[in-house]
Amino acid sequence: LDDGVVAPAPPEPAPTPAPTTSPPAPVADAEDSKLKAQTTEQELAVFAAARQVFARSPYASAQIFDTSTRKDAPIELLYKDTTGYFGIYLNKPGWWVLRVVFSKTSWVGFNLPADVGEPLVPRDFTVLGPTPHAQFRVEIKAPEDLLKLEALCIAAFRACVEERAATR
Repeated sequence: LDDGVVAPAPPEPAPTPAPTTSPPAPVADAEDSKLKAQTTEQELAVFAAARQVFARSPYASAQIFDTSTRKDAPIELLYKDTTGYFGIYLNKPGWWVLRVVFSKTSWVGFNLPADVGEPLVPRDFTVLGPTPHAQFRVEIKAPEDLLKLEALCIAAFRACVEERAATR
């Protein structure tokens, strides 16, 4: 029905003041933070160092045998963070080459037997005893130490590729 009466326009909302601080970070409950790994800058720096070593290695342009597809596939260096360690692997998480833990005594574990790894450890590094996460470990002080452990990294890459090739 048009009676010629026009309804008044709604009042304009007051402008919202600009925030003076950053919005608060979401709060995770204690249960969530215990279950989810938080990837740190140190872990990402270790991965960057591993990628440098990988890029210089013959495995950067090689293939690896994938039993699930029964084919060779280009090798990719990837990572997975868990609450227990930071893992670096080739193509699949089960094909791990390095595991890293940053703590009071930080270390990198190599998926190598001790008799293969020990001769490759530089003199200024300390070999640590085995743990459930890695049988062969070397103490590190900083992520960049991985660059000094290049021979061990390449040996771990080689061992993984050879292990996969043996499944043909």
